Amino acid sequence: MEEINKNYTGEIDLIATLKLIWSKKIKILLITFLVSLIGFAYLFFTPDIYKFSATISPPKSDYFLKYKYINDTIIDIDKPILDMNNSTSKMELDFKSITEAKFSTSKTNHHLINNDKIFSMFIEEFNDYNEVKKILKSEPLIKLSLNKLNKKEQDQKLAGLAKLMFIKTPENPSDPYTIHFKWNNVKTGKMLLSNSVDLTLLNVKKRIKSNLLETVNARKIKINRIIEQKELYLKLEILKQIDDIRKKIIILDEQSNIARE
Repeated sequence: MEEINKNYTGEIDLIATLKLIWSKKIKILLITFLVSLIGFAYLFFTPDIYKFSATISPPKSDYFLKYKYINDTIIDIDKPILDMNNSTSKMELDFKSITEAKFSTSKTNHHLINNDKIFSMFIEEFNDYNEVKKILKSEPLIKLSLNKLNKKEQDQKLAGLAKLMFIKTPENPSDPYTIHFKWNNVKTGKMLLSNSVDLTLLNVKKRIKSNLLETVNARKIKINRIIEQKELYLKLEILKQIDDIRKKIIILDEQSNIARE
């Protein structure tokens, strides 16, 4: 009899629960509708984020064979002006000895053009974010949003956007590097990534050219300084020799006068 009452009580509780839910059906449906509406609104107004990636690695060393003549020139430029241990004696030093003096080989050819050097310069140039920020700043929508900000706020926003594009260093040195980028539009994202890489390569070329010009100018200045020093030395030697000749002439005149007497 007790078992029958328990089952009956449980059946009454279930019916009561269903009645309670049914009486609150409007409230439950309203809450469900609001939650669904919020979810759809979030999905609708949240922009899509697309991920872009591109692998990069140093080019083959064979590619730089055409720059061999430049490297040979750099090696010559990096050599010391003169090896004085092998130069001619002071009395015989003239412009011919300057040009014919032996050179010593330099081991510091830090401007040589090779695959590893160029690739390292690209990574360094890209990671300073200057090129990325310049490309982002030229994008019409970003440019429009920046017009409403002051200089400091513009820099902060560009810095935040630029960090969306970065180079990931591989754990294994033999693996390629990867450029990662996130943007809300496929076409614009591809364009920004491509333009950033192109601008970085252009700046690397300018940097190489600038380094070569600095090396050549430094060499030119050094050579001019050496020539000025040698010209001064030769003038002093000539004046010294003229003075010695005058002294000898005076002595010969005195000896000649004595002999006449």
